[in-house]
Amino acid sequence: LKDKQNVLSDNSKIVEISYDNSIFSEQLKKAVLFFILMGLIFVATMVFAMLTLSKRITAPITMLTEAAKRISAGEYDVDAQRISRDEIGDLVEVFNKMTAKINEDFALIAYQKNELEDYNKNLEEKVDERTIELVRAKETIKKEKQILESFLDDTLSGYWNWEFETKHLYHSAGYKKM
Repeated sequence: LKDKQNVLSDNSKIVEISYDNSIFSEQLKKAVLFFILMGLIFVATMVFAMLTLSKRITAPITMLTEAAKRISAGEYDVDAQRISRDEIGDLVEVFNKMTAKINEDFALIAYQKNELEDYNKNLEEKVDERTIELVRAKETIKKEKQILESFLDDTLSGYWNWEFETKHLYHSAGYKKM
């Protein structure tokens, strides 16, 4: 397509200038296609970057969520894998320290429970042993009491004499005659 333009000069002569518009139109079409293509590439790159970043953020959070669900179900030896060096990775590290502390506390509670059960069992055994000792001591005291009562009875009935000056105990003469 050729456009023509008439230009007047000072001499009142008409000058005709012509130019080809098709070259400009082709360049404009190429530029528009280039910008559309660049826009599509930019949008595709942004979508890819967003999906990658989203997966990078949600994967550790999903992993922590699964670990937390396992802990809430009573499985306390859970260890989440740290896959990043950012705040999410720091969160995973703190989570793992928390679960390790929970495991330590449960181990301590189990140890203390066993100690208390052993102490309780030993206490019952010690009470039984002490009761037997007390029964034996009571029997010994009872026998010694009988011996002492017999001795006192014998002393009162004259079988024994106590010599205060020499501090000796001996059978009385009346005892020998009986």
